[in-house]
Amino acid sequence: MRQLENPWLIQRTGKILTLKLTPVAYRQFGRLYFVDLPAVGAKLKPQMNFATLEGEHWLLTLASPVAGTVVATNPELAGPLQPARWGDDWLVKVREGEN
Repeated sequence: MRQLENPWLIQRTGKILTLKLTPVAYRQFGRLYFVDLPAVGAKLKPQMNFATLEGEHWLLTLASPVAGTVVATNPELAGPLQPARWGDDWLVKVREGEN
């Protein structure tokens, strides 16, 4: 498995951080086939592996860029995906600093 260097776009709304991947990261995947995201309530620490993405070009683990508690996962990206399906592009929402 590989890791991307700095693949994150982070949007802040108060203490909630929405984690997305950069356009460069999306292009490197090709088509995305499967996403394994953490459960709501999971505690994240910086650099902790927390998600796996399987794409056309590679299998990748993602390390968290932040510390906090997962408060939502994107239901459009859970489990097996149709080859070209992308809904809203966020992965998880994290309440910052709760762990």
